[in-house]
Amino acid sequence: MIDSQSVRTMVQEALHAVEDRCAPDGSPSVQEREAASPVTLLRFPAEPRTVAPAAPPDGQAAADDHERIMVQFVLERMRTMSRDSLLLRSQFRMKIEECNRRCAQWTEKQKENQVLRGENQTLQEEVVSLRSSAVQLAAILNSRGYRFLQRLSTIRLWLIPRGSLRERLAACAFRTLRRLVHRPVGIPAAVPVPTFQAISEPAPSRAPATAALHAGDAGHASEPATQAALSHEELGLEGANGEGPLCYTPLSWQRTPGDAARAPLLHLVLLAPVHRSGSTLLQRICNARKETIIWGEHGGLLAHFANIFATAAYFSTVGGKEREDYFHAGENPNRWIANMCPEIDYVRAAVVESAVAFLTAFYGQYREDHDLFGFKEVLYGREELELIRRCCPAAEILLLVRNPLDTWRSTPRDWYLSFDEWIGKWVKNVGAFLDFTRSDARCRLLRYEDLIRQDPKTLAVLAEAAKVRREEIESVLAHKIGSSRGSITESERSSILERCRQPMEALGYL
Repeated sequence: MIDSQSVRTMVQEALHAVEDRCAPDGSPSVQEREAASPVTLLRFPAEPRTVAPAAPPDGQAAADDHERIMVQFVLERMRTMSRDSLLLRSQFRMKIEECNRRCAQWTEKQKENQVLRGENQTLQEEVVSLRSSAVQLAAILNSRGYRFLQRLSTIRLWLIPRGSLRERLAACAFRTLRRLVHRPVGIPAAVPVPTFQAISEPAPSRAPATAALHAGDAGHASEPATQAALSHEELGLEGANGEGPLCYTPLSWQRTPGDAARAPLLHLVLLAPVHRSGSTLLQRICNARKETIIWGEHGGLLAHFANIFATAAYFSTVGGKEREDYFHAGENPNRWIANMCPEIDYVRAAVVESAVAFLTAFYGQYREDHDLFGFKEVLYGREELELIRRCCPAAEILLLVRNPLDTWRSTPRDWYLSFDEWIGKWVKNVGAFLDFTRSDARCRLLRYEDLIRQDPKTLAVLAEAAKVRREEIESVLAHKIGSSRGSITESERSSILERCRQPMEALGYL
């Protein structure tokens, strides 16, 4: 026979076990809560529950029946609470699965957005390239040479119509003349376009590209600054009699002899094709000389000036015919003049003068305390290089490159939209560096690896351009600041070796 005290103890322990099972992980047990509180409360779910039976009447049999009913009641409550706990756990698992599914969807959307941003960047670059091509085509269509050819074609069609007897007789006469000529007339070879295959070949007036990597040779030191300024006739901008421009490249900043006479705006400019190429180390080395100040990166501000020039040049060229018609007609307002803009020379002068004014005011601080000043920047390409040279014709430009395998290994992955974007920028900018070094006597190409191992020719370039001593360079190289080194996958390595092979071979990395 079970007495009532034993039943109450069993019921209390059973309820405690059920509550401990339903309680969240890490929460105190019922015994701990009872020990911490003088009052013990038995809480049941808020749902309707069975009312406990009333107290039994007197008598031993009635007491036993009442205890049995109480045990059954407690067991029923335990089964109900167990079912509720299982239901809550199932709902909790479903919620977790739903959260995981939504997180996966959000991650996929982020990846899609990143791909779309990369495609948008590519499209923007294509738009800029197409606009440049449109400017060039418009310049050709509006040139005097093209109009002269059109007039010749009109005269030819008037004299010798297509399909006429005169055309057949003229063709027969030309064939007869060709047979009478014993020796064919020589055709001058076209000017080769610089490519990565031709980079390693020596230029007519400069040393090979491998020597350009160590630009501290005596040839650079002996070349006068005036060689960097080419005349208009050498650049093909004017005719033999100075009759005006014969052709024009919109994104080219041609230099003139008058540029060399301008007061030096900047003395030294440090550029790198991408981040983590060692430009900050080169900046610290130059600043080791107390009379030198090389400012840090400015976020590619000069690229905006190049974009302004490309846009203004486009409208200046497209509206060239409107401008000529308007002024040739005595400034008659009854003509279409919606896109009429000043000539291209005024566009170039406006952008260059604006860039010079900006650089002069922007880098005016502490100018009087230093005799050598400049800045360093990354991601600049051909257009920015040509603009810098036009603004600062006497400045020394140091172009620093690094092995792309080590550069990508050291680059944080969130600095670029994609791996393909990084490779594209490296190949494009390094190609511009190589071409620009071949044509500019004051532009030197340095390798990060030669700087680290203190190559004598590289140190000679720094001594000449930045006026730093060897002990100052060694003091900076002894302190490593802000370095980082990550990992690179095998697929990334093979992709870099495949897509960057030609510039890497020209730089001596392969």
